[in-house]
Amino acid sequence: MLTILLALLVAVTPAQIVSSEMTRCPDATYMDFREGKKVWDYATGLELKAFLDAYAEAACPRAAFDYAERWYDAMVDEDGVPFGYKVERYNIDHICPGRTLIPLYQATGKEKYRKALQLLHTQISTQPRTVEGGYWHKGIYPHQIWLDGLYMGEPFLVEYAAAFGTEAQFREACAESMQQFLTAAKVTFDPETGLLRHAYDASRQMFWCHPDTGQSAHCWARALGWYCMSAVEVLETVPEDTPGREALVAELRRIIGVLPQFADKKSGMWYQVLDQPGRKGNYLEASASAMFTYALLKGVRLGILDASLEEYARSCWENLLKTFVTFDKAGLVSLNRCCTVGGLGGKAMRKGDFAYYISEPVKSNDPKGIGPFIWAALEMERLGTETRYAHSYTVAQDGSGDFLTVQEAVNACPDYSHKVITTIYIKAGLYRECVTIPHTKFRLHFIGEGAEKTVISWNKYARGCWPGTEDKIGTSGSASVYIHSSYVTFEDIGFENTAGEGEAIGQAVAVFTDGDFLYFKRCRFIGNQDTLYTYGKYGKHGGVKRNYYLDCYIEGTTDFIFGPSVCWFERCTLHSKKNSYITAASTFPGQKWGYVFHRCTLTAAPGVDACYLGRPWGAFARTVFLECEMGAHIRPEGWRNWNKPDKPNTEANCYYAEWGNTGPGASTARRVWWARQLTDEQAAEYTFANVMYQPQDGIVWDPENNF
Repeated sequence: MLTILLALLVAVTPAQIVSSEMTRCPDATYMDFREGKKVWDYATGLELKAFLDAYAEAACPRAAFDYAERWYDAMVDEDGVPFGYKVERYNIDHICPGRTLIPLYQATGKEKYRKALQLLHTQISTQPRTVEGGYWHKGIYPHQIWLDGLYMGEPFLVEYAAAFGTEAQFREACAESMQQFLTAAKVTFDPETGLLRHAYDASRQMFWCHPDTGQSAHCWARALGWYCMSAVEVLETVPEDTPGREALVAELRRIIGVLPQFADKKSGMWYQVLDQPGRKGNYLEASASAMFTYALLKGVRLGILDASLEEYARSCWENLLKTFVTFDKAGLVSLNRCCTVGGLGGKAMRKGDFAYYISEPVKSNDPKGIGPFIWAALEMERLGTETRYAHSYTVAQDGSGDFLTVQEAVNACPDYSHKVITTIYIKAGLYRECVTIPHTKFRLHFIGEGAEKTVISWNKYARGCWPGTEDKIGTSGSASVYIHSSYVTFEDIGFENTAGEGEAIGQAVAVFTDGDFLYFKRCRFIGNQDTLYTYGKYGKHGGVKRNYYLDCYIEGTTDFIFGPSVCWFERCTLHSKKNSYITAASTFPGQKWGYVFHRCTLTAAPGVDACYLGRPWGAFARTVFLECEMGAHIRPEGWRNWNKPDKPNTEANCYYAEWGNTGPGASTARRVWWARQLTDEQAAEYTFANVMYQPQDGIVWDPENNF
């Protein structure tokens, strides 16, 4: 039932993209909108190459490899001939899917893959050329260089030579590749914009080309995307002393320097017709934007592009997600607004003017966008690995760390850290202090040595007074730990309020949460009344803030889990210390989700035998228990209306529901009439993705990468 997806304001993991695609497409013959038809096509090949790259980086499971291999196994016959393939067509697009055969052959040893690779290498070795030396795009498009063709042929040329050629053959292939890139750039260069136009006809005979320059009319964004993407991929392999390499690096840097001028000012993304930004009818296009983003991220990581571009590259990734990415109710990620095709000439007599480019169909999840999307996500992970733990501190009471107290470590963390994660290791000990994590100190990761060994403890209480005054502290002022920050993870730490209980004490909070995307893993929350206050009222763009509790232990007396936040409790133990109420949600009106307890265990102290699952601290409280083990201490009626059935109409407005629970307290035969027993279909809506994803902010959360 639990579906954990990824997250973060700035990240979507490759695994989620791959999983979403495999769910949408029963097998790879459904990619590129083929509806199960066998076609040897570059679009499917490049997306499956992205699958294998994600698998190779341990970013997705073996199923992704198997999925890709099934398509190739069915597509290549035992003689090594891809389905429908003929060398004499000299279609450079048909080289591209062969690139994925290299890692497949290395992994499986299937001889037919090696034969297919040799066949494709025969084609590129004999591909017809223009007078300038550039490869023809296809036999049916003679004398034409398309920027698309650089991606279709050059990575294969270099990687095949690296895998199967001699040192001399590899060097020759690298030099040849550099010349192909430089030739294409020279003949398609537009001096007015600094961009490269889609294509060039050396014969000057095609109806779509300028009679003097031979160039097509516009810079189509994806065409330049192909160029940039393939350049960084080839440059990763080509030795630094290869003739032409420095020139290609300079050309790529020049193009990247021009690109921001043509980006949309608001979104930072790029238009379908790149050299016509803002023109009526033009639209922001996802596949090209993904390609540019990927090229930027990879280029920075490899040192091909200047390191000063890293922040810009990361912002492009953020903008890509904000502009084009959505998630459905099942948590599947989609890349929207992808142009399905773009070309010149052919049966449709495509003339490459503005009207043509904006007339081509636009769909979601086109492989030509999904592949770069996966690669960009991989690059974000690689960059993150290098920088995310740039700061770390150790707290130890014996003086062996950087600080003696947790608060000192928090104070030392950088403010407004969008990029750097600060890890705070807290050694075993009882830390008697009141800790406040301000809203400026986000992206923090606290790691203890065990929730019963590393404990943060304080003893304020609601009925007490502030020092030197007669003003009551109140519930909100009584916490041992305040978390006003977002993107904070706590592992193996105990939190407690030792103020005790009773009329003179009142509420005494252990943890007060006021941040978004807070993750508690294997933590303990010890208190009495109001142990855990999930206060967070308003998250990004007005949404209620989110907390996730995994394998945690929470104990208290009355309302010991309370507040308005959206919270998912997974495999937690809820321990009642007296006959009272476990929860007191105060969900806001119109909020679909509140507290969700999934596979939790409800226990009680000896002699405790009459506890309610919850009561509404506010008329619109929402609390759901799913597949939980409920002890005998749970009262048969389950829920209480707080003696406010009509203030305002609490019983009608609150939402208390159960499904699939077990144990002596799980019987629903005598539950209050206004509690709900979910159907299987209703229960299926309760996934982590649905609950923690809010449409207004466009974020899906991967707690394990809460950075």
